[in-house]
Amino acid sequence: MASWSLVVVVALLVLFLSAGPASVVYSYDGNPYASGLLQRPKSSSDSSKYQLYIVLLKPKPESGTMDMATRRSWYRSFLPGDLTDSGEPRLVHSYKALFDGFCARLTEAEVEVMSKKPGFGRWFPDGTMELMTTRTPAFLGLSKDAGLWSNASYGKGVIIGVADSGINSGHPSFDDHDMPPPPARWKGVCTGSGTRCNNKLVGARSFMADGDPADNTGHGTHTASTAAGNFVEDASVYKLAAGTASGIAPGAHLAVYKGIIVVAAGGNAGPRPSTITNDAPWLLTVGAGSLDRRLSAVVVLESGDLIQGEALVQGTNSSQYYPLRYPGDHNNYCIDTSSDQLFYFAGNIVLCDAFRRGNTTATASTTSQASIINNLKDTGVAGVVLINPHQRGYAISLRDFGGQVIQVSFNGVELGVNVESPVVASFSSRGPSPTTPGVLKPDVLAPGLNILAASVPQARWPFAFKSGTSMAAPHVSGVAALIKSLHPDWSPAAIKSAIMTTADVLDNNGLPIMDEQHNGAGAFSMGAGHANPTRAVDPGLVYDLSVTDYAGYFCDLFGEEDQAYAEDTLTDVVRDLNLTCSTLPKIPEAQLNYPTIMVPMVDSGLFTVQRTLTNVGPGAETYTAKFYIPDDDINSEVSPDTLHFSQTGERLTFNVSIEYQATKDLIEGSLIWTSDKHTVRSTLVVYRK
Repeated sequence: MASWSLVVVVALLVLFLSAGPASVVYSYDGNPYASGLLQRPKSSSDSSKYQLYIVLLKPKPESGTMDMATRRSWYRSFLPGDLTDSGEPRLVHSYKALFDGFCARLTEAEVEVMSKKPGFGRWFPDGTMELMTTRTPAFLGLSKDAGLWSNASYGKGVIIGVADSGINSGHPSFDDHDMPPPPARWKGVCTGSGTRCNNKLVGARSFMADGDPADNTGHGTHTASTAAGNFVEDASVYKLAAGTASGIAPGAHLAVYKGIIVVAAGGNAGPRPSTITNDAPWLLTVGAGSLDRRLSAVVVLESGDLIQGEALVQGTNSSQYYPLRYPGDHNNYCIDTSSDQLFYFAGNIVLCDAFRRGNTTATASTTSQASIINNLKDTGVAGVVLINPHQRGYAISLRDFGGQVIQVSFNGVELGVNVESPVVASFSSRGPSPTTPGVLKPDVLAPGLNILAASVPQARWPFAFKSGTSMAAPHVSGVAALIKSLHPDWSPAAIKSAIMTTADVLDNNGLPIMDEQHNGAGAFSMGAGHANPTRAVDPGLVYDLSVTDYAGYFCDLFGEEDQAYAEDTLTDVVRDLNLTCSTLPKIPEAQLNYPTIMVPMVDSGLFTVQRTLTNVGPGAETYTAKFYIPDDDINSEVSPDTLHFSQTGERLTFNVSIEYQATKDLIEGSLIWTSDKHTVRSTLVVYRK
């Protein structure tokens, strides 16, 4: 018998597996408080237990000029003492860049006393953050020494901040060859005895208790290198997908934190609806899509039928047939649920259901998928074929279980394959948002399925394949860095708008982007579409937003019945004593100057929203509006339907009126402004909450 191997299969197809400064662009996923600013924090059940609490204080006019000793003295004045009963220091971290506050060890009772002191703002329990390439630059249209990369100097002069699981600072992706020093305004620091900082990695810091920014999981290293990893030749995993690896902005500097937020992962709880996270309107929320790369492997049946799948480890082809055995639906994952015993079929190929991501039934067992496969290997099976559960559809997530692959039929790495791409990954979380239903989320789609990027030292290879919206978000961070390099005066909202209004809604075959079931992908799965860096740097028009706009939205969100809380929280978050809900105009979600338009549906009615466009083109330009709504129940009008811009920076306002007879719960379309040079697309969604 040939050496044991592990194959994976796909769904109904089969998959084969084996074994801040203004210029900082932040990428972040898994923040449990991304929408927490809009909710009252809840206390723990044990009021006497010490926990880590993050405390925000009301800003003082002089706080910006305080030295560290004065600041720490101010912070300690809120604490019941410098040490806990066990002798641990209470003050864990002091914050000053984004807000005035600290992280401290406190009991719930002590927090209650502290909250009554003058100057106290609000608190959050310090939570565990869930961690939500050689091909993706080319897939996104980026070529070395030409086009956007060359024009934007590969993102040089921009700092990308990554808040994740840390960094493997010694990885070649973070070498600083051809890198200039960081901008003079950069004030970041490097901590940790084993951390190697240079002109590429300009900051590394941990906000965890250990204080060490070293990456133990590989997650942070993977995302950081995806966003801004330097060029590394001969990168591969198991000698597959070989090529020159780089981030989307390889010339940008990196600052990595193991703990503002501009680009955020949308979560990996799809394809269920209303699972989107990081859904606040000031975040650019990213969903995950596939690439035009396939690590091809084919199961050949005796009938001659071929079942296309993928294999992370590629073996040699063989004409030998092995018996295929399936334990049955009642034994999902090759586990007998009544006895937790494995089914053994020596000399056969065993067909198993792949663990679903986040599946509680599978993870409740102490037996992991990897250990099951290793046990099957030890009993002499010829191989294992993993079948996607139905909900995964055609999205194959490669996993490395170790071991060698069975001899079936392998075709190696195929690029530019004639398959639909991008396709929304099955795990990518979906809208509508349960907390911000008037704002379309996710915002955009980006590559997040089987992404090759840097890994940690203990891995088999210096690079690894990973899947998740965490892999998609740093792609968009890199795109934002390229835009910032070319347009340093653009606001975060302008950059976000540029990425959204130029996003692709068609795949590489020129057909509408599909979801994991190969149905048309709706706006709640792909947002405005798939990020297109080349178009995003020249959008023509942008929907801009300021802190004052977000503050007005924030005040409206709470309503009149909770204005006192809104006033208090607004001061803590925005840090501007002049912004108050009593003086700000209230801005409902639907009226926020967002690049997409959400219309809440009742039985029937007329709904009008206002939007303002800013000309970021080179000069005078005239745009004409057109609706694309494939539904007879909708009557739409834009007024005015022509915008004449006479100069760069000019702002013009228009109204969108939607009249409908609600015979459906969801209607999607778009509003497109076109000129001789630019196309500016806004996704339009009319839906019943």
